[in-house]
Amino acid sequence: MRRAIVMVLLLFLPAANAYVAPEVLPDEPPMEFAGEVLLTLHEGVWTHEAWSSLHENGVHPLRVVSPTELVGWHDGWIKSPSYTVSPSPEAVWKTGLDGRSPVVGDFVRLLLEPRLPDSAYDGLRGQLSAVGISLPNQYTPSPLAPSYLVEWPGELSLSDTLGFEGILWIEPVLETQARNAQSSSLMQSGIISGHAAWSLGLNGAGVVVGAADSGLDADHACFRNASVAGAVGSSGENGSELVGEGGPDHRKMVFLNTTIDGGDTQGHSDYRHGTHVAGTLSCYNVDSERQGTFPDNGSALAHGTRLVMQDIVSSDGWVPPDVDALLVEAGLHGAVIHSNSWGDDTTAYTARTSDFDAWALAMPWSLSFIAPGNTGSDLLEPANGRNIAAIGASVKSAEMERWSASSTGPTEAGTNGIFALAVGTSIQSARADGITDSYNSGLRTSSGTSMATPGAAGVAAIIQQMVEQGWISGNEVRTNSSMSAIAPNWSVEDYGNASLLLAEGFTPSGPMLRALLALSTTQLPEEERNGGQGSQDLQNVHDGWGQLNLSALIDFDAVATELTEGSASPANDVWIHDAYRLANDAPAHWLEQRQAGLEPLENLIENPWNGSGAAGPFMQTGDVWVQKFTLRGGEGFDARMAHLAAPEPTAVNDLQLVARLSDGRVAVDGVFDSSGNSVLYSSSVDLDNRTTFPATNETTHGLRLSADALTGIDWIEVEVRARFVAPGNIQGGVGLDGTHTGFSLAIKGVERDTDDWDDKDGDGVANLDDACPNQNAFGWDLDVDGCLDDFDQDGVTDNLDVCPEENALGWDLNADGCIDDTDDDGVLDSIDLCETLVLSASWPVDQMGCRPVDVRPEITIEETPADDFVWNERLVLRWSVTDDDGDGYQTGAEVFVIDNRSDGGGYIIASCQAASNATASFECEWDARQDLPVWNIEEAWIRLDIHVQSTNASPEADNSRVVLQSEERFKGEYITEFDAGPGDDLGVDKEEKISSLRTIFWGILCLVGACLFVYRLGQQSTLPKDAVAVPIPFAQQGETANLGHDVENE
Repeated sequence: MRRAIVMVLLLFLPAANAYVAPEVLPDEPPMEFAGEVLLTLHEGVWTHEAWSSLHENGVHPLRVVSPTELVGWHDGWIKSPSYTVSPSPEAVWKTGLDGRSPVVGDFVRLLLEPRLPDSAYDGLRGQLSAVGISLPNQYTPSPLAPSYLVEWPGELSLSDTLGFEGILWIEPVLETQARNAQSSSLMQSGIISGHAAWSLGLNGAGVVVGAADSGLDADHACFRNASVAGAVGSSGENGSELVGEGGPDHRKMVFLNTTIDGGDTQGHSDYRHGTHVAGTLSCYNVDSERQGTFPDNGSALAHGTRLVMQDIVSSDGWVPPDVDALLVEAGLHGAVIHSNSWGDDTTAYTARTSDFDAWALAMPWSLSFIAPGNTGSDLLEPANGRNIAAIGASVKSAEMERWSASSTGPTEAGTNGIFALAVGTSIQSARADGITDSYNSGLRTSSGTSMATPGAAGVAAIIQQMVEQGWISGNEVRTNSSMSAIAPNWSVEDYGNASLLLAEGFTPSGPMLRALLALSTTQLPEEERNGGQGSQDLQNVHDGWGQLNLSALIDFDAVATELTEGSASPANDVWIHDAYRLANDAPAHWLEQRQAGLEPLENLIENPWNGSGAAGPFMQTGDVWVQKFTLRGGEGFDARMAHLAAPEPTAVNDLQLVARLSDGRVAVDGVFDSSGNSVLYSSSVDLDNRTTFPATNETTHGLRLSADALTGIDWIEVEVRARFVAPGNIQGGVGLDGTHTGFSLAIKGVERDTDDWDDKDGDGVANLDDACPNQNAFGWDLDVDGCLDDFDQDGVTDNLDVCPEENALGWDLNADGCIDDTDDDGVLDSIDLCETLVLSASWPVDQMGCRPVDVRPEITIEETPADDFVWNERLVLRWSVTDDDGDGYQTGAEVFVIDNRSDGGGYIIASCQAASNATASFECEWDARQDLPVWNIEEAWIRLDIHVQSTNASPEADNSRVVLQSEERFKGEYITEFDAGPGDDLGVDKEEKISSLRTIFWGILCLVGACLFVYRLGQQSTLPKDAVAVPIPFAQQGETANLGHDVENE
């Protein structure tokens, strides 16, 4: 009926326009009817500003159908020359799987247009009442389509009812379990029923996820620890407490933050929103888990995950703390994935958006999922971030379709905005009841991007599980894992001894998850894609990369088939690389080590990271990473690369994804032909031409080549090119204010486990062509055989050969490729005749490496005292020194007191010294009265020692001291002033006089010693008690030379 009225009125519009009459005033309504209309812009697309301005033109905007089409409600007049008015789309019946229409007594769900004004609702309520359907009196317009459960009256025409103004669609009411299972099935396998991933044990097990929302009904069956009193997980008296404290022993709750509010509180803003979101993300019905039965009653896709839940709604409304406070708390508890279905009503890039981006850059093992809103047009903050995943909502249907109210891109920065779509309509999940100990298990239905976002986070959780358990990897060693131990208890499959080949897993970074998520999508049909406009691009502003579908990444059915044969190697056509992969650390520990007394982001800024401990590479401007792959015959090729960007207004790093084919053709990310495949350029294309290949603000990039395009191609080489990386103050730093960035790469359609085209040793020569596969010959391999060249054939490769044109074979003990000069005298060993032990610029060697030979001087004794001589007056010694080379010498003699006639021990009592530079004779004379010591040595034997030592300063000189001892032995006799003369008549004998002299000597010596002792004692008393004697620097150790005697006639 409404279509007929509209069309009749439209027929009169041309006539009215043709009539020449007085000018119509601006406020004169050109139309006078009320109801739904489709407004199509003449130019441009619907924007948030255009949407908001419709109220001034008498239109209440309801939802956007396409970029240029909008469904609105008018109250009887419309004025605007900027768009065309036409009938709105028909309401539809969303049939169930059985395809039947409603009959008397069936319950159906009636959905109204979102944002329907009060007057329109009242009118529709009256119409429905007349045919036997009652709607409540109370109504509040909402961006979500209002849903009402009604009983179908008798004899009511379905087609007539669908014609009522204000109805969006009508759908049958199905069983709760089935409806929720459909959502999980769609995102597992793309079909309405079937849980292939669950059957293989893929449910997010071992993964911690985080969410911030309006709180949690912790006693709900989705989250509580025990099913009934006294059961496993219960606590308190008689096991009456079923909720349990969050922590490592809780089946679901890792941590529940109730600092702001105690739970999902009735009367607070968006009551029940948080419980529903948390259930969509992580619900596992306690009875199902404890009893090992199929997950039911609202169990989520990623029901095996454990949850960090943060309540950010109080009686004051939504009061979220700083983003980094939420994310650091989740990260310290092990969460990489964080779901957020909230934000402000603005499309601007806000401080909150900046914090999301900054945290992801500083803490790369983090990925925030953001609901973009339900405006039907521009997405809202913080879904416009650079490093997050904004999730649009799709309809729960096997025929993929974007939900019309789901917000879309682009962002104000020109990016696509929407990352992907997830099922977001009619989502059955946990229903809060506001009672802390009701132990309820109720569910409720809700639609919107708030529901799609935790669903997408659940898909990411299963991907994280697959990476951590080693389902998805690069070309790595894999080991057998029993499938029976992995499969869920409820599985009906008997795997017996079948095993999965799994690699060593790791915790993926946020970019790694984004790259894999972008591969885990299916593009919408052409007629639905990109808001109905169609698109050849892999990503668009309406659908992002497409609808999430894990089976697009892994063929679960193929894995199950292989298991029946005894062994399966899952995802053997998928290859990944994560530069942020930690070798011997976990992200939570990495984050914990960087906590101090500052705000979370400031803590990370104060503790910068240079990528140590991670796989790398971390690139700066100009760097290129290359990897070659063998293609799988008959399959297409897909690659996704993701990286991190600094918050606005810093420029986004310009990382380019390139594929080179074996025939020389080149594909570049972001450029597609009409069939949706990457455009192939000639090998001469200039990849740095920013006119042909402009930089983009996107941080996830993609390539796609069909199997037909790859016919005859032997291999494909993938490059990541850092055309520009924003500089920072921390040289070598990775993250905020750093100079380097990492990337993550996921590829499908290649042989994962072949290393033919790998470059094991990193020298640029593929293993298949590398004659030295374990030797990196990069830069030293002119013949490109993968081996280090040896140009001079001396056995030393050129990279180590300091003398690459000199064959040092046989003369190269240090293997540096040069003929050695072992003694460093400047003469090569091959011609050096002499070993130069000491180098001296003052004493160079000759061309043959030699110096003149030093001839040692020789001593000849010419005169010595006779044997048994008594020395009491003069003692004379004469000798000569022969110095044939005339290089100078020092000579001298010592009077040596020995212990007995034959023993060599003793001491020197007198000496003399001389020097010359020619052959000469020498004489020394001593006087007993002066040179005999004060102590009596008359009973000791004395000999004479003569020495000579060359003073040649040449390093080759023989400077050894030559000593010649006289064979004669003699004694000394003391004669004093008391022996003869006037003193004799005193009657004192000789011995008595000598004894008196010694007494005087020893008395003086003892007095001097006592004085020195007293002085030293005084010195010590003035030192601090803890003073420590410090050795004299450079004091000689070992034997002490008799230097004190080396003065002439001492």
